[in-house]
Amino acid sequence: NIDSLLKADNKNGCSSSILMDQYYVLPCCSPTRASLLSGKYPLHHGIHSYIQDYSTVGLPLDEETLPNMLKRSKGGGQSRQGDGYETRAVGKWHLGHAKWEYTPTFRGFDSFFGFYRGGEDYYTHSAKNAYDMRYDKQPMCGRNCSKIVDRGGRRENGGERDELGFGKEQYSTHLFTKESL
Repeated sequence: NIDSLLKADNKNGCSSSILMDQYYVLPCCSPTRASLLSGKYPLHHGIHSYIQDYSTVGLPLDEETLPNMLKRSKGGGQSRQGDGYETRAVGKWHLGHAKWEYTPTFRGFDSFFGFYRGGEDYYTHSAKNAYDMRYDKQPMCGRNCSKIVDRGGRRENGGERDELGFGKEQYSTHLFTKESL
C-alpha cells in the first residue's frame, strides 16, 4: 500500500517519508521513466535506450504501471472510481506514442497535458517541424478525445474552444505549472 510509505513522526505528529539516498536513474530518459512507472529495471521491462520519435515501441503493454496500482489502493484521495487515487500526468511522456495504448491515459493516468515525444522547443512546442502539445482529458483518451493544444493559445473542449492562456511562445514549464495547479 502506497500509504505505508508515510510514517507518523512520534515527536511532532508530522508525517515523514522514506529517504532515497542512492543513485536511482539511468543514463537516458525513457529507461528511467519506464523504471519509475513499472518499478522494474530495464532488464525486465525492455526499454534500454531513449525512444526515437519515429519508433513504434513503447513501455510493454503488459507492464503494470504505478498509476494503475494507485487507482487500486485503499485510502486514496477523491477518485471518480471510489477507493484509489486520482492520477494526472503533466509534461514529457516519452514512453511510446505509435499506438494510443502506449500513451499516458491508456497507462493508468486520468488525464495528461504535455508532449508525447522526447523533446520540444520550450517556446514553440515543436521538434523537427512537428508540433506536439496535447491535452488528453480523460482515461483511455484516444483518437476522438486527445486534443492538440493549438498554436493560438486555445485547446478544444467538447467541440467548443475555450481561451485558457496556453499556446505558442509561452514557456512550457510555466504551462505545465499552471496545469498542475
